[in-house]
Amino acid sequence: MINESLKLVKCESSKSKFDNNSPQIRNKFFKCFGCGDQCKNRKKECSASHHKCIKCNKYCHFERFCPTVNNLNNSDDISSATLRMKITDENEVTVNFLLDTGSAINTINAYFLKTLIKIPKIYQFDKTIYNYNGGELTTLGFVNLYLPDFGRSEKFVITNYRSILGFRSLYELGIIKFGKNIDVFIK
Repeated sequence: MINESLKLVKCESSKSKFDNNSPQIRNKFFKCFGCGDQCKNRKKECSASHHKCIKCNKYCHFERFCPTVNNLNNSDDISSATLRMKITDENEVTVNFLLDTGSAINTINAYFLKTLIKIPKIYQFDKTIYNYNGGELTTLGFVNLYLPDFGRSEKFVITNYRSILGFRSLYELGIIKFGKNIDVFIK
């Protein structure tokens, strides 16, 4: 879909043969991320251009197209399910965590740790950890972070990679649950 709307044009001069006044560009409709319809000009013609989203309190999109809220129930790709969570009560830092049931630990990206007003105490982490391909990950220590959405602290290993919530935390925080198999015998 994106590749169809983006066409690479070989320009023989500095001016493109497709400028903004060209009928080929003016009449082209694009899939709108605010309303889901085909819109020529997102700001002028989109039905969501003056709509305020109830989920994030921002304008120009309907709730079902909200880019800041991840709905895990509608996720088709389980391997890329994420959860957006606050880290501390003192500021509005939120982190997108990859939900990884195959991970034994939680990780936090070092960049997000630097954005906190009060950087928590960093402890030395002496263990070697590996990614799913068996490659060794560089660690910078670990921290205990308070998660106000769940009212408790969790241990996070600091890395330069993506932030992850591992299996134990997912289960203990109630994000994932396991059903029990019951054998039924009919006589």
